[in-house]
Parts: sequence; structure tokens; C-alpha cells
Amino acid sequence: MSDRIDAGDTLSPLQRLYHKAITSPHTINRVERNQIHGRPIPSEEDALCLAATSYNFHDLVQKAIKEPSALSDTEARILSDGANQPSRADIDKTIAGFKAMSREERDLMDEAWEASADPEETKAKTNAWDVIVKKRAEKRAISRQQREAARGAPGQTSDIVQQKKAWVKMLEQKGWTEWGFVCFRTYYGEDAAWTRAKERVKAITTAALAPVSATAAVKQTWKIVYVEDEMLQGIAAEGLRERFKSLVEAGSVTEGIRTDYFISADATVVRSFQAGRNSAIIPVWEAGFNPRESHSFGYPGAVAVPCSLLLATVYPMMLMGEPTPLQTLHFMAGG
Repeated sequence: MSDRIDAGDTLSPLQRLYHKAITSPHTINRVERNQIHGRPIPSEEDALCLAATSYNFHDLVQKAIKEPSALSDTEARILSDGANQPSRADIDKTIAGFKAMSREERDLMDEAWEASADPEETKAKTNAWDVIVKKRAEKRAISRQQREAARGAPGQTSDIVQQKKAWVKMLEQKGWTEWGFVCFRTYYGEDAAWTRAKERVKAITTAALAPVSATAAVKQTWKIVYVEDEMLQGIAAEGLRERFKSLVEAGSVTEGIRTDYFISADATVVRSFQAGRNSAIIPVWEAGFNPRESHSFGYPGAVAVPCSLLLATVYPMMLMGEPTPLQTLHFMAGG
């Protein structure tokens, strides 16, 4: 992919570094790796780690590899999200800059990202994320036990003790063989990154479903149906909607999998999951959205939500008949 951009004098210093990482990854030092991956310079990264923990970055990586279960919440967060904590404005600026890139620039950056990745750092990040997911599940389980204990206390009615959320009851009544969303893969870079992204989606959504009071049948039938076709690389919104419509019309979407909304994963989404971000987001699309209709009021026909909310908020809103779920979420977010 690296030859898609002319490696002549017109390249920026960062683009030259990308080419170096791709052609000679063994020559990349930590300063250069941090620059490619958008991390602080090593001295600042070590200082941030030491200020929050008793380890510099290298020692923290080694701890995560050798004793992942001993990681504190702060240590796991640093390895998962980075030593620095960018503001929401910084994150939005980074995403906007990424979207403004040409296809060739994105491919070059992604290839350099993969080529320059340090295996030990990648392993440490993966272990840290697994620790975070496990601890979150444990905290949710404890919270659930506390809520159930409170409901069973003297003075509580049996109706409250037995109460389940309405959307869960509806799912149990439906008895679908699967329920969830279709997800289109629109980025075809390194397959390992895509595999890891799917694993992370499964881990996050499974953790979100764990504390829900529902039958095993309901929990076991949650599903993301992935559609992978390299013709989808970089496809525009209307193209995605047409592809989804054709799947539905062909009867390829089973009952319980949403036929009016779907999700997708482009390079930004895949990199967000690959980076181990706790708040990794994924776009949810309204299949029948028409941008020419005047009632949209700035609503773009899709909303990016934290992956954990696919189960906790988005699907329940749709299942319970919220007339405009994505528009509601869009306006609640200040869109």
C-alpha cells in the first residue's frame, strides 16, 4: 500500500516516517513509534506513568505481560487508553483530521501503524483490556446483587422483586433464534486488527449483557452479523443503505436482527478498538433515512455510540417502539 503516495519531496515529515516504518520497521525507535501512534514523547510518557503509578512505561508493559491480574485500575487504563488523557475536544479534532484524509493517506497511516507496532506493547494492551473487562463485569455483578438484596428487603413488594425490564420480557416472549444487528466491514487493512476489533465488540457487548436479568436463551442469542466484502471499502452512506436494503429484501436478515437499523466498522472504528479504548464508538445507521426530507433538522441519519450502549440503550429503544431512536439519541447528545 505504501507506494500509493509518491515518496518524493512533497511528503511531509510524518509521511516520510510512515514510509520508513513500512519499509524498515526494524529501524523504528521508541520516539518514532510514539509519533506514529499519536503518543507523547518517551520522556513525557514515562513521567506521566510514574506520576500515576510506580512504573515507567516499559516496566508497566512488563508487568502487564508477566502479572496482568496484578494490574491496578489506573495501570490497566494507561496501557489501554494511553498515558495522557486527551480532552473530548482533542479526540474530536483527531477524528475530524482523520476523516479529512484521502484514502491513500489513511492507508499509508494504517500500514505504518501496523508495521511499527511493538509486539510486547500490543500484548500488554490486550492483557490490560481483558483485565478492565473482567473488573467491570465483577463490579456490575456486585451492583446487581446489591440491588436484588435491596429489593428483597422488608417492605418491598413481590412485584418489585420479580420485576424485569420490559424490553427483556419482550425478547423472552419473542423467542427469536438470534437478535442484534448487521455490521458492515468497510475497512480492509490488517486482518489481525479486524479480528481483534470483533473480539472486543463481543467482549464489550457480552459484559453489558451480563448484569441484565434475562434467561440464558436470551443472552445466548445476542448476535452481530458481520458482512465482509472488499467492495465495501470506503463505501458512502447511501451505498451502505442500498446494500443493507438488498440483504433485507433477499431475506438474508433473520427475525430479531434489526431490519431498520444497522452498524458499520470503518478504519476509525477498527483503530479505536485496536487501541484498546474503553469508550470505543461504533456508528448506528437508520436504513430508511432520506437526507432530502426537511424534518431531519441536522440529524445525519446515523449516530456514533459507545459500543456498550448497543445493548444497554440502542436495541431496547428500537425494540420498545421508540419512533425515532437515533434522532432522539442525536438530539440528547446535543447534535
